[in-house]
Amino acid sequence: MKSLYTSRAAARRMAIVFVCAFQLITTLSADNYYWVNGSGDWSQFATHWAKIPNPTLPAHYHANVPTADDDVYFGDTNAGTAYTLNVDAGSTVPKCRNMDWTGVPLGTVWGGGGGRMDIYGSLKMHANMSMTFNNEIHFISNDATTKEIWSKTVHFSGQVFFEGTDGGWQLMDEFYVEGNLDHRGGLLETNGHKVTIAGSFLGNYYAGSGQLHLGSSEFIMSGGPAFFRYSAAQFNAGTSYIKMYGQAYLEGPTYFASPIRFYDVSFFANIPSGQGGFAWGHIDGTLTFHQDGAIHSYGNIVPELKNVIFLGNGYIYNANNYHNLTLTAGKTYTISGFYPTWGTDQTILPGGSLTALGAGTCSQFITIKSWQYGTHFNFVNNSGAQQTVHCAILEDCHATGSDPLEVIDGVNLGNNTGWIFTAPNPGLDLYWIGGAGDWNDPAHWSETDGGAAGMCIPNGGSNVFFTALSGFSPGDAVNMPIDAYCADMDWTGVTGEPKLKFNFNVNLHIYGSMTLAPSTAMGLEYDNDLNFGSKIRFRGSGTHTVTTAEQLLDHYTIFEGSGMYKFADAFNTKGSIVHRNGQLKTMGFPVNLKTWDVNVNMNQGQFTNNPNTEVWFGDPDLGVSSTLTFSATYYPNYGIFFANDYSAAKFHAMNSHIIINGDPGGSTVMTRNAGVTHDYWRVTFTYGTFERGNVPRTWPTCTPRARPRPPKSPKPAAH
Repeated sequence: MKSLYTSRAAARRMAIVFVCAFQLITTLSADNYYWVNGSGDWSQFATHWAKIPNPTLPAHYHANVPTADDDVYFGDTNAGTAYTLNVDAGSTVPKCRNMDWTGVPLGTVWGGGGGRMDIYGSLKMHANMSMTFNNEIHFISNDATTKEIWSKTVHFSGQVFFEGTDGGWQLMDEFYVEGNLDHRGGLLETNGHKVTIAGSFLGNYYAGSGQLHLGSSEFIMSGGPAFFRYSAAQFNAGTSYIKMYGQAYLEGPTYFASPIRFYDVSFFANIPSGQGGFAWGHIDGTLTFHQDGAIHSYGNIVPELKNVIFLGNGYIYNANNYHNLTLTAGKTYTISGFYPTWGTDQTILPGGSLTALGAGTCSQFITIKSWQYGTHFNFVNNSGAQQTVHCAILEDCHATGSDPLEVIDGVNLGNNTGWIFTAPNPGLDLYWIGGAGDWNDPAHWSETDGGAAGMCIPNGGSNVFFTALSGFSPGDAVNMPIDAYCADMDWTGVTGEPKLKFNFNVNLHIYGSMTLAPSTAMGLEYDNDLNFGSKIRFRGSGTHTVTTAEQLLDHYTIFEGSGMYKFADAFNTKGSIVHRNGQLKTMGFPVNLKTWDVNVNMNQGQFTNNPNTEVWFGDPDLGVSSTLTFSATYYPNYGIFFANDYSAAKFHAMNSHIIINGDPGGSTVMTRNAGVTHDYWRVTFTYGTFERGNVPRTWPTCTPRARPRPPKSPKPAAH
């Protein structure tokens, strides 16, 4: 059979002719629609959609509303009088190809309540108009052309979508949207113009074919978060400047193989406790946090950040690489390794710098610490030169890398290896003044007893004193609205019967000794939540004492420092002792409590099996032993237990007596550390169980789950 085509080339020519003919037919089928006769509904084609700008006959009007192939025009077709277009859904989604509002009278309104409006071409608005249509506007591009969007100062009042399979859009002037901007497809070029979004930016959030080129634009998020889920090939930041306000969270493509590269990014809103900030992206310009800020990295790819400036407190998640990192005086920087496999190295790259210039007063010290006490992170200096910081308080920070790290006039709170400490700060003695007040108010702290107010609040290197010159009257309180820190705390000689008041879930961190005064001179006041209540955390690295003056403590008392703590008198608490690290000696004094827990991580509630935790229920030098009485007197709805999870040879019962005043609901002396059996001296139960322990035969050990028998009925009297 003879071929209809003499060659493949001829076949291609015929195909091209067919496509061109189809496009010509499509073009010829497109109509112009002119809005006339003032205000009205989009669906009222017989009275408002004309074929010519000045219709005079019924035949001059269209027989239907515009389609995706039709161009629509809104001009001065109402004798100079402003009008309102009401976009209503009618029987179909309102749509058009190009939309042009050039020359509309002042006061013209694009309004309506239709579900959405689809635009398949370009849009040109006019400064004389405004928009109250607050539903969805969808810009749809399915051909290879580039459409233009002229806002002419008009704000899009609802949510705007960019979507399609081909082509895209260029912004021709400033673009402002009151709702969300949702980019799902096509190439969006901001063309150097400012973009302001009052809602959220959703870049490829729901679909992954969009491309974004920012050029030199300002990209302003005035309200919601920004999600840039583009691949590296889909996103070009140019020299743009992204400004985050309101709900300040900017996230790159978390699930892609590598982060994308941003240029300048600033966060102007406060970001409390790391709830927001910058996530999963490289920075080629400068990343600035004007208030408290946060950086998040995810996975095994470490972001490269050219220049990072923290002007407030900072929370940094996982590993990051910096060319230049600046920390600000008086602020705290917390490094989190919540996902251990992703690392915690904070690395200064070759040629980079670390700027952290604290000042010589305690209010201007810079604090750098781990999110979880006792778990270190690495500060890696590979810059090629020694980096020196001033007046920094360091905790759980290991200095590594090819070049030295030095801190001048700094405070070492422990677990800081590799640092050069030059002229370490000896710490201040601070005295409370002015009676009732908040711990974090500098007006209540003086460098002399009864002296003038200073300029700072205590840090982990400061000794604090409450005395007869503190100005207390009955009913006064030292209120702790936020976490508090000190070295030694001493209430000796205080008068006026003040209370140390713990707010909900507030921690008091003590890096030295604690000396309270008797209840006739001062008191303690806690919030009412046992599980999430306040905690006293002892973190000393040397040898320290705990003097309670027989005050009744509450909630959790946590010993987690690497040093030794000795009880100086009886220890009484409604709640729990948690022993996580270091050595603890009860020194023969009685201990009354609800539970004793060992090696549990109070941040995550996990058993940690710390081999450095060691306890003596007494004093081996003096040969005295303690009686420990466990009861649920103050919290009867909670079980009591002694979780003896010390490593082998780290539990020293001496001649102690452990008394478990439990209830039928359950009380236990147990060891969760499999394979370890500890020796006790004397253990007495009311109710409960005894697991994995040895006691001498000469002592009664316990009566597990025994219940007292009811008294026998008296015998009848003899007659």
